[in-house]
This record gives sequence, C-alpha cells and structure tokens, in this order.
Amino acid sequence: MAELQSILTLNHDYQTAIVLGRLLRSIALDESVATLNQLMDCYEGGWRGIFTIKPGIAGSPSRLRQFCQLYKIDTVFSSVMETAIGRQAALQIATELSTQPGAFGFGIDSWFTEDEETWLQDLWRHL
Repeated sequence: MAELQSILTLNHDYQTAIVLGRLLRSIALDESVATLNQLMDCYEGGWRGIFTIKPGIAGSPSRLRQFCQLYKIDTVFSSVMETAIGRQAALQIATELSTQPGAFGFGIDSWFTEDEETWLQDLWRHL
C-alpha cells in the first residue's frame, strides 16, 4: 500500500482519548486493505492500529485466523454485501477473532428487499 507511511504518521499524530481503558484511534485501515496479503503487508510495514477486516473478501479463513491470533491485532469486522450464508460465516469468524468489545459493521440488511429464506423459490416461480 503506497500510502502506508502517511497513514502511520497520521495515526501517530492524531490519537483520540482513552475511553474505558482503551486508546481509541480515529484511523483504521479499511477499503484500501482488503485481502489477507494486504493486511500482512501493512503489519510488516509497521501498522499497529485498527484493522478493518471484511471476511468475505479477506481470503482463507484459516490463514486469517492464524494471522490474527499470531499477531493479536486490533480488529473491527465488517460486511461486503455477502449472502446470508456468507454473512453467517463472516459473523462466526468475527465473533471468534474480535479482540475488543464493540460493534461489527454488518448492518446491510436494509439494502435487500427480498426474503432471504424464499428468494430462490420465488425466482423459479417467475421463470
């Protein structure tokens, strides 16, 4: 990630207050760091702030699990508009790997109008 040095500087210069014993940072790696390889590159480049992880596009769940557990990174998990099955798997790994209490970024249900339980049957009825 070409901007890593700038982000490291911003993270160092602009930290927010300590709340309930946890230093809150206003900067988290998000959209520009999506895959496990990108996460690893940023960690190796010196990032020790919050990693926003989207399990649906991060890559291998077992490698993601190993990386998070080995380096004990600060994580926030969020959605990438996955299916109900993908969301269930993403929430499972998010619950397992979250290091701090807090909200997950999975509030996407309002973007879908179809009933996820019957959408496939409805599709076949309309053909």
